[in-house]
Amino acid sequence: MVRCSVLALAAIAMISIPAVMAAPVAPESVSLTARDNRKCKPKLPSTPTETLPAPTQSAPIRDVEVKPDPTQQPEILPTSTPTSTTAVNLPTGTPTTPPPGNQSGNSGEATFYTPGTGSCGGNNSGTEFVAALSAQYMQNSANPNNNSHCGSKIRVTGASGKSVDVTVVDTCPECAMYDVDMSPEAFNAIANPVDGRVPVTWTLL
Repeated sequence: MVRCSVLALAAIAMISIPAVMAAPVAPESVSLTARDNRKCKPKLPSTPTETLPAPTQSAPIRDVEVKPDPTQQPEILPTSTPTSTTAVNLPTGTPTTPPPGNQSGNSGEATFYTPGTGSCGGNNSGTEFVAALSAQYMQNSANPNNNSHCGSKIRVTGASGKSVDVTVVDTCPECAMYDVDMSPEAFNAIANPVDGRVPVTWTLL
């Protein structure tokens, strides 16, 4: 009876062990889980690889000479000629030709002398109203007798305002341009002979 019990327990054990050993193995379950895991992971899109063009080395820039078109006429721009103003210095000093009949009067000095034979060819005395003008004014030629001023009448006015009319009969080499060398009688008509030299103005008549 005891043997039967042992055998019975062994048989039960034989039946139970395969069941227990088979319990933890679940191949189907594992297989489904793996597939499920694969289904849950989304497939990432593949990133296309962009191909960049290879850098090219540019040729150096050279200066290009632009040749003018031979058929094109060049534009002619108007040019202005610069003008310059040159100051002209007029000669000053003694004029070559004295102004005849200066109405404003020629200013100079009056003196007196004793007349005689003058450059105009006449012979005069100190009592006549005659006078000699400067050599610069007379401008005698080779023959002073032909001087156009010979015989001219001039009116001499002294500082006192007195005037006297005299005739040109001679030339005074020492006189200034508008000085008058008069006869004693003519000088006495406008000034005191003691003064010897007085300022005057005179005009041609």
